[in-house]
Amino acid sequence: METELSAIERKTLSLIKNLKSFQSVEVLAEKTGMKKDSLIKALSILEEKGFVDKKEKVLEEVSLTKTGISVVKKGFPEKIFLNGLKKPVGIKDYKKKSKLKEQEFNISMGLLKRNDCIKIEKGLICKKNNEKFLKELNQKEELINKINKKKPFYLKKEDEKYVEEFLKRGLVVKKIRVVRQYRINENGKKILKNLKEDLIEKLTPKMILDGTWKNKKFRSYNLRTKYPSSFGKKHFLKEMTGLIKQIFIEMGFKEMKSDYVETCFWNFDNCFMRQDHPNREIMDTYFLKYPSKGRIPEDLSKIIKSVHEDGWKTGSKGWGGEWSKKEAEKLILRTHTTATTFRMLSKCFKPPYKFFSVDRIFRNETLDFKHLHEFHQVEGVIVADKPLSLANLIAVLKEFYKKMGVKKLRFKPTYNPYTEPSMEIFAYLPKLKKWVELGNSGVFRPEVLLPHGITKPVIAWGLGLERLAMLCYGIDDIRQVYGHFVDVENIKKTKPIFKVSE
Repeated sequence: METELSAIERKTLSLIKNLKSFQSVEVLAEKTGMKKDSLIKALSILEEKGFVDKKEKVLEEVSLTKTGISVVKKGFPEKIFLNGLKKPVGIKDYKKKSKLKEQEFNISMGLLKRNDCIKIEKGLICKKNNEKFLKELNQKEELINKINKKKPFYLKKEDEKYVEEFLKRGLVVKKIRVVRQYRINENGKKILKNLKEDLIEKLTPKMILDGTWKNKKFRSYNLRTKYPSSFGKKHFLKEMTGLIKQIFIEMGFKEMKSDYVETCFWNFDNCFMRQDHPNREIMDTYFLKYPSKGRIPEDLSKIIKSVHEDGWKTGSKGWGGEWSKKEAEKLILRTHTTATTFRMLSKCFKPPYKFFSVDRIFRNETLDFKHLHEFHQVEGVIVADKPLSLANLIAVLKEFYKKMGVKKLRFKPTYNPYTEPSMEIFAYLPKLKKWVELGNSGVFRPEVLLPHGITKPVIAWGLGLERLAMLCYGIDDIRQVYGHFVDVENIKKTKPIFKVSE
């Protein structure tokens, strides 16, 4: 068995043989002089082979924020406040004299007053003696200096009271850390006694040529060692994206792409969304601070301006009012991939043509079990050389969802700013035993087509990829589909609740 140990494993055992208690990797690295990464790797293998024991401790690590570092350098504002207060003084005068920021001054004054360290009489601040408060203040100072010097600093029970106060004041942050500790066991000590000489890890051409390999002992390898049975697996969202793209391509579509950063002109104005629409507010959309505006096409913007103000040649009355170019030039993170569709329509391809998109979009949403800040939208659009109707749209959607494994569909009238008529798409999922909404669809309005020289009706639809994945895989929290909350172990177990086309 000792002949199977690598040089680094043998070295690690030799260096930790005299350590009687469990020690963390950081302490072991310091005592042995080994690099932390090499040590972790060696200890993991030795534990697997049964020569070292491991235990894990869940600890709370505390570290200083910028405000906390400032307190270490300057001192607590309340202490600065007290130290500078030699005699009764007016509030305004002392505010200038103390050199504290206004917020620090006000908070310190309130804190000291509550703890009976000062009193205010006739507009004057007077100092009082509170030994208990001063003693606690010194203890807080010692603790915050300790947190600054000892890295990492792990929270102890006696420090909890003050650390909670530091957290509320924004002086520190706290995070959970799993600390692994190791020590050599009896098997490890026993095998060390049998290690008499170094073993050769590999046979080199030089050793073969000069024959020195004949007198050497080589490290042996156990070919019967068990290996983990789990293998990597594609994220189900990736699998679904690949399947959707494959279906679109089979149906004769071409993929379209555009940038995440978009102007309001392409994202909203081309979609015939009025400039005072609620979706264009900062609470719903991410606006760029720098650069804050982008270029828009001059000729097309004049037509879109007319469409919004009086309907142009579309037969519509528009929205009225004055259309703002400045508003249209604002840069945002796109809120839907329909902006990509209108960029394609503006290229004046000769019909017929069909495009699709599976891409990321961004919304200023409150993060919860059914909302994300960023997610994916699936978009499809068909421009034909003859008029298309709702019947054509329904036929295409049925074919698309049939390939997805969804056979029962229903359609419900709805409202969209840029399609008329418009339909919501519902599907029946047998295992859930209910109808669920999948997406939106419709026939583009003349207000969004004529500016691009398209005179015949165009059909389009869109759906949320994450929502479809939730329905397909029986997941009830969108945060388990996409983002840093995803449980990796769950990804290995997920299977579709209905069979999709191969």
